Amino acid sequence: MCSMFEKCDNLSSLDVSGFCTDNVTNMKLMFAFCKELTSLDVSGFNSDNVTDMEGMFFMCEKLTSLDVSGFNTDNVTNMIAMFWHCENLTSIDVSGFNTEKVTNMHDMFSGCANLSSIDVSGFNTDNVTETNAMFGDCKNLKSLDVSDFNTENVLDMRFMFLGCKQLTSLDISNFDTNKVSTMWLMFANCNNIKTIYVGDGWNTNSVTNSEKIFNNNTNLIGGKGTKYDENHTNAEYARIDGGESNPGYFTKK
Repeated sequence: MCSMFEKCDNLSSLDVSGFCTDNVTNMKLMFAFCKELTSLDVSGFNSDNVTDMEGMFFMCEKLTSLDVSGFNTDNVTNMIAMFWHCENLTSIDVSGFNTEKVTNMHDMFSGCANLSSIDVSGFNTDNVTETNAMFGDCKNLKSLDVSDFNTENVLDMRFMFLGCKQLTSLDISNFDTNKVSTMWLMFANCNNIKTIYVGDGWNTNSVTNSEKIFNNNTNLIGGKGTKYDENHTNAEYARIDGGESNPGYFTKK
């Protein structure tokens, strides 16, 4: 079913409620660019054998609700941009997603501007290599629990939390960034964020691109009182705050 309804730009209604998807393995871009759909019933889909959900609801920008709570994602390896710019979704239940085989989550919720919360606390990210822009421009997210994310295999975190304007704190204390090579704009434009918690696994040893990681994080304060300085927005301050002698923007947890 890859690209089955892709770019049906003017389709205003679609009834797939009777589809038998028992043997389907590929739903990549299935409804991508269905920009005029306001509702879509996929609650009865059997996704037991699906391995690819990349861009499945890409740019379904008028959907206000979407029930994927019954999806079986046991075999899915690809969730790239799955809900990219579903900008009118106010809620989405992915709490039951099994992501243990997923290798790529970049842009998964990027542009979901009206979501106030996303429960990804149970996501298994052991095999994920890219989380770039995963929550980019989720402008109304007021809380986000990624405290148990295992990022030991992640290579790219650029734009990961870019534009999450309503977040006031972020716990990434379980993040292991030993392999991460790019953090460009990772926390940029999180205007209200005050505290970012990190743990012993955080380091920037492999980072080659750290431009403007903290751009416009005007309310950010490190654990020992280091305040945001527009002259220090790159990796040099992406460390646990050590006070005046070793300033940083993070708080140790």
